[in-house]
Amino acid sequence: MTTIRLEIARDDTATLTRLQDLQDEGMVIATPDHFEGGVEIVSILITLTTASIPIIASIVKELIRSKRHIKVKMKGIEIAGASLADIEKFLLSIKDSG
Repeated sequence: MTTIRLEIARDDTATLTRLQDLQDEGMVIATPDHFEGGVEIVSILITLTTASIPIIASIVKELIRSKRHIKVKMKGIEIAGASLADIEKFLLSIKDSG
């Protein structure tokens, strides 16, 4: 199964709640246990399914539009600081290859 890793700000509780609502039994949420003085990041591993891809895509697009911290990693590819159009192309390729 293909998984995607999202990295978001730890204080983004609304996004964390939306991701937890996916009820992905294999979801892993890793929170840092250190303080570096910057934005603390949470890593979330999510199994991609036909049902989860549109939800994940909408969350990623929303975070990019609002200029909040987001990184997307899948199959060794990392996307950070990309345009919304580039992210949409990436997410569509996931959907087509899934």
